[in-house]
Amino acid sequence: MITALFTLISLSFASTQTFERPCFVAGDDDMLTSKIQIVDTAWTVTHTAYVDETCKESYLVFETKSKVKQDRQNIDMTTLEVSYISTREDVTRALNEIAFCELKNWQTNVRQIVTGHQCQDFAAPKKGQVIYSIFEVNEHNGQTEAFIGAPTLKADGSTPAKRHQDTESPPYYLKH
Repeated sequence: MITALFTLISLSFASTQTFERPCFVAGDDDMLTSKIQIVDTAWTVTHTAYVDETCKESYLVFETKSKVKQDRQNIDMTTLEVSYISTREDVTRALNEIAFCELKNWQTNVRQIVTGHQCQDFAAPKKGQVIYSIFEVNEHNGQTEAFIGAPTLKADGSTPAKRHQDTESPPYYLKH
């Protein structure tokens, strides 16, 4: 516990930190890598989806940029921007065909800003919308692990009273 508290305090004073989550299965069969880059109060969370289980060939990148206010493990993430990048022509065509995020002007390898858009069953946060979450940092087997909050039905992050209580899994690891 003391090590985790010391690590969290140390990280809060560091100006730039990067946490990465190596190739993992999300949901039923999606292969992803994820990264949290922290530069002072600017946080960028990036999830890259892959066509194969070795995470070699990406097809879609999802990114959120937020300004974060941190109080111990509680974080208030004010949304600045939400975006996708299609990295394959076939995916770009499919996104245009279904008007993904209410847009029909997708281009391969071009960032598409979707802040505030409805993207199928996902409503991208609006600019200025605050997500109330948690960020936990622990030392485990000589590695610094980080966990960010995950929404549930009861704790969807929409208000401080509904702050995320559960965390995503697997952990992110501090990149040195």
